[in-house]
Amino acid sequence: LTNISADKKYHEALMQSDIAILDSGFFCVLLRIFKGKKVTKFSGYLFLKNFISLNFSEKVKFLTIDPTQEDSKVNASYLNNKNITNLKNYVAPQYTSNNITDNNLLEEIKRFQPRYIIINLGGGIQESLALYIKKNIKHKISILCTGAAIAFLTKKQAPINDLIDKLYLGWLARIFFN
Repeated sequence: LTNISADKKYHEALMQSDIAILDSGFFCVLLRIFKGKKVTKFSGYLFLKNFISLNFSEKVKFLTIDPTQEDSKVNASYLNNKNITNLKNYVAPQYTSNNITDNNLLEEIKRFQPRYIIINLGGGIQESLALYIKKNIKHKISILCTGAAIAFLTKKQAPINDLIDKLYLGWLARIFFN
């Protein structure tokens, strides 16, 4: 959010999202201190963990958008073990915040017709990519920008658990992990 006033495309993507969750414990604390607003953090980690634990029909299609081929393999294995089996993975090219255009991705979405797209890319890019997809795909679809959340679940990033997440200590776990 530090660049929100300078990055108009990112700001537009946030404003046009259907739902935004507060996933930063630090941001929630700042809102309490400086604005007197008591809000509750709902992390991407917790959201994704709860979401994939839902009992989806085998007919429900999922598409993940991942940063690397290795991440795609690890993510697919994890999701398959959680009974999400009607799954395709797409390895994203290096997008820039100024130019998110990906005709190959749009064609893949049109061909596969997923019900859910889970974008596992970094903040700032994933939101703009979601808006790009939303503007260019006409069938009913839900786009979830979960960033590194799946990497916490697959243990490719810091091994965060429910207690660490609840206590807003994900940042500390990342420091020790790195």
